[in-house]
Amino acid sequence: MVSDRMVIARNTTLLVSAEVVTRALGALLTILIARRLGAEKLGLLAFALSFTELFGFITRFGFRTMIARDLAKHPERTGPVLGGLLVLETLLGAAVLAAVWITLLLMGTGPEKSAVVLICAGILVFSSILDIFYAIYRAHQNAVHEVFNKIGLNLSVSITGVAVIWMGYGLLPMLAVRLALYAVFFAAGIRILVRRYSQPVFTGQTAFYAGLFRSALPFAALGIIVTVNTQIGTILLTFFKGESETGYFSAALRICGVLTFLPMAFTSAVLPAMAKFRESGDDASFRLSYEKSLKFLFILVIPIAVSFSVLAGPIIRLLYGSSFGQSVPMLRILLWMLVFAFLNQAFMIAFSAMDRESIFVRFQAFGTAFNVVLGLLLIPATGGIGLCAASAGSQALITLLSAGALTSRIPGVHPVRILAKAMICAGILGAALLPFRHQSPAVLLPAYGLAYVSMLFAIRTFGKGEIRMFRELLSRRGNTA
Repeated sequence: MVSDRMVIARNTTLLVSAEVVTRALGALLTILIARRLGAEKLGLLAFALSFTELFGFITRFGFRTMIARDLAKHPERTGPVLGGLLVLETLLGAAVLAAVWITLLLMGTGPEKSAVVLICAGILVFSSILDIFYAIYRAHQNAVHEVFNKIGLNLSVSITGVAVIWMGYGLLPMLAVRLALYAVFFAAGIRILVRRYSQPVFTGQTAFYAGLFRSALPFAALGIIVTVNTQIGTILLTFFKGESETGYFSAALRICGVLTFLPMAFTSAVLPAMAKFRESGDDASFRLSYEKSLKFLFILVIPIAVSFSVLAGPIIRLLYGSSFGQSVPMLRILLWMLVFAFLNQAFMIAFSAMDRESIFVRFQAFGTAFNVVLGLLLIPATGGIGLCAASAGSQALITLLSAGALTSRIPGVHPVRILAKAMICAGILGAALLPFRHQSPAVLLPAYGLAYVSMLFAIRTFGKGEIRMFRELLSRRGNTA
């Protein structure tokens, strides 16, 4: 019988593998848009995505995290939950499209920008429903179906996007093709759920739908706050500095965005198991899962932040060309925002598994208010750099508040002690990288990564149990290949 530890490791590996492929494909498409269409069109796309994301809380409403937690405890409820959420998502999706259209009319937005935003809103609706499908797969601790659906969708989006842009058709046709592909994969997701998991069970009882809303409400509040925290800056930057400055910011942010899948995939795989540990009263396993989540996420992010900061200039020139030089200082600041964002994912999953997500919601609210106020002060004068500084400060504040609260609730876990070895290794190797900071990152980054991993093992960062888990996972993958 496969242990909970191996299920977590297997699902994490599958989800991370899927996200590596999809984020890499998305990054390649962004690079092509930047090089072929320029910073202004890239800024328009970034604005449209951020603008529609502000309405995303209506369709998402915290359902994804609620499903991953609750169906892991009660998988027999899959049919009614699926049916109820399909009804709700249909109604909420229509509300989003109407709200976006009315807002654009009130703003007096031009025809091209309005068309781009409306198509992005349609994509958002389908994406929110697909997120629910993925959450059901994860609640049943079966990541294979999500991997196939997600890789297939993003591979199709990237290939068709590259083809459309390369043939000179522009941004609007590319987005229209993307919308059609999301509709196709929505239909494929329904088919998988019906055949492999459960038929959707529909009901006319309003109390049932109200119960779904109540269960998801804390996560919805968190989603609203996080969305505002991450998207409002792009809109403010476009308003104060225009679409070209937003394009430079988006180019730097996209590099970090490629990496944000790591904590999301990891914690999404861990949450169902942590929720079961907490429900069964297995505090030792719960504490161990939280500790390992913090440790592995930090081990992943700190070398990325250090090495990419040192080599930010060559990385931007390699990906976007010399015309995107303004993105270099933005990237350096955003990389340290990424460190705090990784840790905050681990904190969020711990609060959720303990049914204490309302605490994390408050911390996110404080961080969001800090971000908006600081952004309003800095963006008019310093543009994208001010936005990056506000975003990094916001994530740092959330990290400090969350770490303090969890230290008293999960005794025996000391974050600073856990993270110290990785920080020392990354810092020493970062200093060694400085004399070569103007060289090609294609050679330096792999060398840095290999040296970092070797140093971690040399100073015994991983315990015997962790090494054994890695070996078991690799052996299992080899046997199933």
